[in-house]
Amino acid sequence: MQATLIERIDSVVISLLTRLAPTWYAGQIVRQIPMPEYPALNPLSCNAGDWFNLRSSANDAANQFQGVQPLWQPLVKDLGHLVIGKHIKRHVSVQKLIGASGIPSDFSTLPEMAQAQSDLEEYESEDAFDLAVREFGHSIPVTHREWDGRMYCESTELTTALLPFIQHAIRKQRDITIPANFTIEAVKSEPLERIRSRYWWFLMHRDSADALVELFQQCGFPALQTQGLAGRPDLAWFFASKQHPRVNKVVLELMSHHRSSQLTEFGRYLSTHRRKFRNN
Repeated sequence: MQATLIERIDSVVISLLTRLAPTWYAGQIVRQIPMPEYPALNPLSCNAGDWFNLRSSANDAANQFQGVQPLWQPLVKDLGHLVIGKHIKRHVSVQKLIGASGIPSDFSTLPEMAQAQSDLEEYESEDAFDLAVREFGHSIPVTHREWDGRMYCESTELTTALLPFIQHAIRKQRDITIPANFTIEAVKSEPLERIRSRYWWFLMHRDSADALVELFQQCGFPALQTQGLAGRPDLAWFFASKQHPRVNKVVLELMSHHRSSQLTEFGRYLSTHRRKFRNN
């Protein structure tokens, strides 16, 4: 179908504006560009498989961006080194575990799940319970995510075995500890700060990222997006270079006219939401 006269005129006007006044044009568009709110990053579920996986998403983004222009090569390198896993042996309080891998449950935490179970083993006395804890005989695999504070067991089988302990600890207001092999999932400060100093980094709905990249490219501004995130195809990361003053003006307009539920400055989020692992 041939374009109407009005559509052809609009196309010519837009072409002129993007060439002659790209900053003004982009600023006007981002003020009113529709941006859907994105769903919760970490759903209230004790199934850790439902949570956002930062390490996988960062590595996947680095792989997606292989072969991009030199401007983005430092970003690719830093994303690939952003999240590290440190391994230590410690005891874990069973009441601090809020999830586990592979649990098909709508409960938000393991203590909540334990309280809802009516068929869990009961202990006749505190001595019987203490004996059961000593004879548990397992060192459970636990991950603590320092970037959001979530701690979960990586074994569905061992989590099920722990539920009676969790229930008893809640009922008796006791703090029960079990040997654990910890993986501390941490964000490295150096690559994070390099990313934040060089690039605007936003989390948003993928439709929003698609629209912004199209607009920025139309105006000749450098921008990049992921094609979804690991396990979350509805979400995307959007990057823009901070080395271009025009881009900075447009981004500030974008941030001023949209809510945090529509876009989140993700580098800042990682810098301000850290919860260091503490063995107490």
